[in-house]
Amino acid sequence: QTKPEAAPAAAPEQRHLGDAELCEILWGTGWHLPLGDHMTTVMVRAFGLDSSMGVLDLSAGLGGAARKIAAEYQTYVTGLESAIGLVATGQILNSKHNLGKRATLSDYDPAQFKAEKRFDGIIARELIYRIKNKKDFVAQIAASLKPQGQVSWTDFVVADGTPPTALDAWRTQEGSDCAPMQLGDVAKLWAIHGLEIRVSEDRTSHYADAITLGLGKLMQSLQGASLSAETRRRVLHEVDLWAQRMMAFSSGLRFYRFHALKR
Repeated sequence: QTKPEAAPAAAPEQRHLGDAELCEILWGTGWHLPLGDHMTTVMVRAFGLDSSMGVLDLSAGLGGAARKIAAEYQTYVTGLESAIGLVATGQILNSKHNLGKRATLSDYDPAQFKAEKRFDGIIARELIYRIKNKKDFVAQIAASLKPQGQVSWTDFVVADGTPPTALDAWRTQEGSDCAPMQLGDVAKLWAIHGLEIRVSEDRTSHYADAITLGLGKLMQSLQGASLSAETRRRVLHEVDLWAQRMMAFSSGLRFYRFHALKR
């Protein structure tokens, strides 16, 4: 008697990751960049926030910083984010934390940003290096600040004296909008618009450690997983992006935290 053939093993279920889920695997729930919770604390600690004040977040991502600030200081936070795919998830997270009114999140085009109201403080993460018309963008930030308002931001800058072609591979990976400033030119630009930089701090080593940790978490999370073609493409792109940034750190790229006061 012929034995029945064994049924073929079921193919492993493919895993699909959107941009928001991929960010959270790398950097933690609710965050879209390294050092999210820690850097938010560092960036706003000099603001002296209270429930009467308002903060504008120009790179809100999934809304992690906005929710943290709103919850800890009872401050109203307006979050703007250029990646529409992150905004939808961030809005859901805001609602889950009952912060829909104190922490709002919406999409925008940074190249078209215009001052519509004034805030006590403004924050931004790794944004200005991607803005081509930096003079106009900083002018709109200044116009969005109340007198004696403060702005705190992190960004990729080029160390003074870096050879012109040293960062070509990184710029190619980042795309056509990549236009980092020379470190020595940053204070000059902001001074034009009445903003005095009080803190200029190199945090490259700290940032690189966080990237290494995040990529390790990603590899562990995906170990043995069957990924859809789109997810595989997305993961490879993200890993390449952060790997190029890590290599660029040894060629003159720096990660800085700045804090400025509107005079």
